[in-house]
Amino acid sequence: MRQMRLILIGVLVLTSVAWSADTVVVNGIESKGVQVTGVDDCQLVFNNVGGVSEMAGLLDVESIDLGMEPLFTEAEGLAAQGKTDEAAAKYREALKDTPEDWVRELALLRRYQAIEAGGKVDDAVRLWKEILEENDFSDNAAVLVPTHVALAGDDANTAALEALTELRGDEAVADNDALWASITSLMITLAQIEELDDRQMTLTDELLERMPAGESKTVVFRLAAAASKISNGSSEHVTGALEIITTDIERYTGDQLPTALFLRAQGYEKAAALASGEEDLAAAHTHQLDACIDYMYVLVFFAYDDNAPEAAYRAAVLNEAIGAEGPARRLYGVVAVGSMGLG
Repeated sequence: MRQMRLILIGVLVLTSVAWSADTVVVNGIESKGVQVTGVDDCQLVFNNVGGVSEMAGLLDVESIDLGMEPLFTEAEGLAAQGKTDEAAAKYREALKDTPEDWVRELALLRRYQAIEAGGKVDDAVRLWKEILEENDFSDNAAVLVPTHVALAGDDANTAALEALTELRGDEAVADNDALWASITSLMITLAQIEELDDRQMTLTDELLERMPAGESKTVVFRLAAAASKISNGSSEHVTGALEIITTDIERYTGDQLPTALFLRAQGYEKAAALASGEEDLAAAHTHQLDACIDYMYVLVFFAYDDNAPEAAYRAAVLNEAIGAEGPARRLYGVVAVGSMGLG
């Protein structure tokens, strides 16, 4: 009887160890003592310490420590350090080593994320296409769209652009507005980087045609189109970009608004430069004031946004240009002391 009791205690201890072997970090929150059980539609599935099943999108999952899968956990550590090539290689080792199908699926997805983060956009597009097809072009697969691209002049960008052109023609993509727009937005970025101006603007016009004003779900894609038009720099495209942002201004989310205001300020600055070139000094002055106002909105109301330091500097330059020397000095001071005057 005593021997049986010891065996039962041993089983309970081993079960407890297995249960508490995993750790996940989701949106900055570390959860220890969880049990990762699989992947469902590109989402991590795990039981929390209370035994309740939870799911998290892979973009929100910062790290996964699988106690029983040391190679996978090592790959996660390399990815966290930004060693994307080494991480991708280690994930490959992990998926070959593990006997668990779900670990292989998870390793494939995390390997894709490492490759994508490393800017190997041609490989990333190829793998993302496979992920889309394996998950029936679901929304959770679609949000894994590549966002990192190679440096200008890299053949990976043009290869990715052609692969995306083919993918965009897939019936499953053509019938999905959000997925089609995500692909088109990435194509615009690639065309812009490679200075394929005609193709960039053709794609931009296609995006705007399919993403009409007046719908909250379209504003993020229309904002991407506005950014493309401003980068082009012609009077027609800059004016069009300013109209897009102003039309949508009340529909942006709190996360989108500082980007939209910063982008509109850049558009006003380009409009001012164009007006100066045509010796329309009154219009140039008005556009400078408009740009300064939008930069100041970003600086004052979104001080922790990534664009805030640049907004402070551009506002200083514009204040100086229009003769407002006092505000310009103070803004240059903000820039000099570092991140929004917090030193």
